[in-house]
Amino acid sequence: MQNSAKSQEEILLKELLARKEGARYLEKFSEYLYEVPPARHHAFLCRKIDELLTIPNGRLIVCAPPGSAKSTYCSMAAPAYFVGKANSKLGTQVIAASNTAELAEGFGRKIRDRVNSQRSKYRDWETRRSTKVRSDRSYRDWE
Repeated sequence: MQNSAKSQEEILLKELLARKEGARYLEKFSEYLYEVPPARHHAFLCRKIDELLTIPNGRLIVCAPPGSAKSTYCSMAAPAYFVGKANSKLGTQVIAASNTAELAEGFGRKIRDRVNSQRSKYRDWETRRSTKVRSDRSYRDWE
């Protein structure tokens, strides 16, 4: 009985730590969101995006070959992380742009569906920051 209670406590502590780190670092947020630790080059990209978020009007150009997860981290994980991290009173918005509207909408749809599928994990984000993902089929708009 004590082993069961101890293992349950360890699980809860790991979950709490993952949430706290995920709220602070894109690398940890991505690991939490996708349930896979980022590779070293992905972790490097996440750190650069974290740095970018501290620079007013900051810019980052990511040049990498196809299939290197640029879209996963820059177009899907980073916007969800930024919106969750930002103060909703400031009216934080993210503009997703691409060479086609369908591609930008697809990124919005994928991240919305991923966040909704992990909804219980994001309960504390929604409570703390009043950040919500729309539940309707409109993936173009976040509240």
